[in-house]
Amino acid sequence: YVIDVDGVDYLLRKYNTDRKIIILYFNTSVITRIKRMQYRGDSDAQIISRILNDEEFDWHEELEKLVGLWECPKVKDLELVEIDADSFDANEMYEYVEKIIKETGVVL
Repeated sequence: YVIDVDGVDYLLRKYNTDRKIIILYFNTSVITRIKRMQYRGDSDAQIISRILNDEEFDWHEELEKLVGLWECPKVKDLELVEIDADSFDANEMYEYVEKIIKETGVVL
């Protein structure tokens, strides 16, 4: 599911598992995000709100810090994967994410 940095932190603190957890970070340009939100029918106000929220701070850097500093016996295997989402359309993205999941050995 989709969550922000605080959500990842909460998940890691509350989820007790021996299973591997993969955090996917989708890196996209502002232009790509705007085009995709327009395509799915978001209003101008929704788009502006989302872009302002996204640009508030460096999400990838915050995730790297969180994963790098994470030490918890509840979660034994954790990986952050960055995806260049500008390089894929929605269908290609789905297939690429499936490939990453298979390569990392995660069992769904």
